[in-house]
Amino acid sequence: MKAKLYASESGWDTLHAKLCDHVGIPDEGTTAYAKKFQVREGHADAGKWVMKVLDHGHWKADGVVSGLVDYDEDWQEQPEE
Repeated sequence: MKAKLYASESGWDTLHAKLCDHVGIPDEGTTAYAKKFQVREGHADAGKWVMKVLDHGHWKADGVVSGLVDYDEDWQEQPEE
């Protein structure tokens, strides 16, 4: 999985609309391409908005977005085990 980081929420919103249009969302059972979240406090990218971008399968959209980075699981708080 890849991701695009944005400093502003509006940047995330604009890309989300573009990706939804690209893959044909909304459709039956699907209303959004990705869930909106910010990088957790304490991380070097804290406060940035993260757009997950799939690079395979039915919702593949990595060819539509430039400046992608590898998705970092550490952007979100991990549940305690």
